[in-house]
Amino acid sequence: MYIVCVISTPQTKKYFAALSFALPLCLYLATVCRGIPIGDAPELALAAAKLQIAHPPGYPLLTIVGRIWSEALFFMRPIVALNLLSAVFAASACGMLYILLLRFVSGRGIAIYVAALAASVAFAASRTMWATATGFEVYALAAFFAVAIILSLIRFVQNGERRFFLLSAYLLGLSLTNHLSLLALLPAFAVATFTKRSILNLRTILTAAAVGVIPGTLYAYLMIRAKFDLVMSWYNPQRLTGLKQQMFAETYQRFVASPDFADLIPY
Repeated sequence: MYIVCVISTPQTKKYFAALSFALPLCLYLATVCRGIPIGDAPELALAAAKLQIAHPPGYPLLTIVGRIWSEALFFMRPIVALNLLSAVFAASACGMLYILLLRFVSGRGIAIYVAALAASVAFAASRTMWATATGFEVYALAAFFAVAIILSLIRFVQNGERRFFLLSAYLLGLSLTNHLSLLALLPAFAVATFTKRSILNLRTILTAAAVGVIPGTLYAYLMIRAKFDLVMSWYNPQRLTGLKQQMFAETYQRFVASPDFADLIPY
């Protein structure tokens, strides 16, 4: 169903877009953890602050970005600076969601902007998103990538511009250097490709595949860094065999991702 309302000024749209980022950011900054959060955050923060290798798959993108961010905020304790980075990523995801929601309506007006803003703020205040935003974890950046990829795919389907298809492929490839769970978006690529098959030739599809693979070279960080003394490393990924174990957590999954059926019965 399409909603049509009175068109407002372009400045109004920009104000609401800014609010969709600023309101969640203020919420997160007011409640961000000022110390060491529970969970994987201490390990991930150590990996970022000291350029170590975190648990599988290693999260090279988050590690490198976290290192740059903590160096830029040198006047803060690294863990606090990195917690703030998650808040920025999460707020950016909320702002991107606001833009995404506007793609589903044909009109532009105050009522639409308020509704989209309310939805993005509700998303920001959800239990999972709020928890993700207040401590250094991989999920805030993953949320940003998920919304950005979906937005780019929708723009491709709506406008038929192949550059958005290529952008979606690049963002997906980059997101996989942060968290492999975003492989779940592959069906969305399949649907978009089928929907716009009339304008996609083999060359464009192969280009998109190449563009999606290129960011994966960030995993070379693990191989390079493993050649030096480490405080923390899991599989010593100096060779391709170790890199494969690190990326896909072959031993780790045996105990965490693939428990015995008997272990699941109480749950």
